[in-house]
Amino acid sequence: MKERMKKVTALCLAAALSVGTVLPVHAETVQDAQNAVDQLQQQKDSVQAEKTTVETELKKIAEEMEKTQSKLDAKQAEITVVLTAPVSVLEMMGILPGQLP
Repeated sequence: MKERMKKVTALCLAAALSVGTVLPVHAETVQDAQNAVDQLQQQKDSVQAEKTTVETELKKIAEEMEKTQSKLDAKQAEITVVLTAPVSVLEMMGILPGQLP
């Protein structure tokens, strides 16, 4: 019976030492994982901010393109009027044949 008690005690001590050794290592791994998660969250926030900035710039460029397109359309309409107008109308506008604005 004493021999059996020694074996049980030795097994319990071995288990306690094993668990005592493994737990701090596992805690360190959890901390490393949390640090990695925090770092990825920071990267995500940074990319999200950059995305918002790029979207804002894209909207400004699209608005500027629309304004430029409107100006282009107006200039094309003006050129069409000049090219299709009779010579007498052009002379009244002060444009001689062969001269385009």
